Amino acid sequence: MKHKIIASIPIKNGDFIIDKVLKVLSIFCDKIIILDGKSIDNTKEICSSYDKVEWHDGIYNWLIGEEPKQRQDLFNFVKLHNPNYILWVDADEIPTKGIINFFENIDENINLWLPLSIQLYKDENHYRVDKYITSNGSNINWDPITAGRKGTVMRFDPNIIYEYDMTVPVGNFHPAPNNAPLPHKNTNAFGIFHYRNLDPYFLSGEKNKMYAIRDENIGRGNYNERLIHHEQCRLEGIPEIKEVPKEWEW
Repeated sequence: MKHKIIASIPIKNGDFIIDKVLKVLSIFCDKIIILDGKSIDNTKEICSSYDKVEWHDGIYNWLIGEEPKQRQDLFNFVKLHNPNYILWVDADEIPTKGIINFFENIDENINLWLPLSIQLYKDENHYRVDKYITSNGSNINWDPITAGRKGTVMRFDPNIIYEYDMTVPVGNFHPAPNNAPLPHKNTNAFGIFHYRNLDPYFLSGEKNKMYAIRDENIGRGNYNERLIHHEQCRLEGIPEIKEVPKEWEW
């Protein structure tokens, strides 16, 4: 690749998918920086088997909204490598194959790129595209073309002090820093596969309980209300799924 690309991943207990993530990122990234939040599964052992991985241990309480602190600390490790671009992904996210051509032809005048968000469903060969309103009035959009973007590519400028807003768990340009300078631009040249809906922990409903606890702790409502909200978002709607195009696959 003609640019120095560093991948940035916050993680905790990601052994169900992290091996697949690292196999793909190792193809085009110069380094993969991982900041752990005290995993108790085999995440560290898997990550340590990859030459391009730089592992850092940390202690963060996601349940009281410390996610931005973890991301700020992670960014501070990433910037030491002075990358041209930073790929921000979560531990259950994998870029589509189009990211290679994207980086080879990238417009260097854009500071933040927002790719498609592709929600895998049922298996790795299908993704969801339906839209609906839940019983409590929440708008849900699974369509990668029209839904909100997540997973970003940021051009790194060593002269800028990048900062996360510590008062909100998810900032405007999540997962990139809140003050990533303009211009920003959507791109359909590649997307990010999200594996959350294939995660056994999420499918069990236990992760929704964690979401509800966090929401209550940071003032987003009470536990029971938020649990109902998250369960409705997960279970309501009539799934419409499409087959993953061959050009997206590695």
